[in-house]
Amino acid sequence: MIFIDMMMGLIEGEEKMSKSNPAGAIFIEDSEQEIKSKVKSAFCPPGEVVKNPCLEYIKFIVFPSFQKLEIKRSVQNGGDK
Repeated sequence: MIFIDMMMGLIEGEEKMSKSNPAGAIFIEDSEQEIKSKVKSAFCPPGEVVKNPCLEYIKFIVFPSFQKLEIKRSVQNGGDK
């Protein structure tokens, strides 16, 4: 199990999540809309596997529960993955 305070923040340059910057972390009490907004604005450098908060969330939160992630994209953005 990974502790949330060890996960990277969602904002570029944040080494870990912090309560002092709520925009860079997802909290259990966040609404669905707040989570969607934070994820949509999260720092996710293309082609970077290391220090990529989006991939860290997928690895430690999504995959253990779902084992699969489907990304819906328009054809002009490469289609679904």
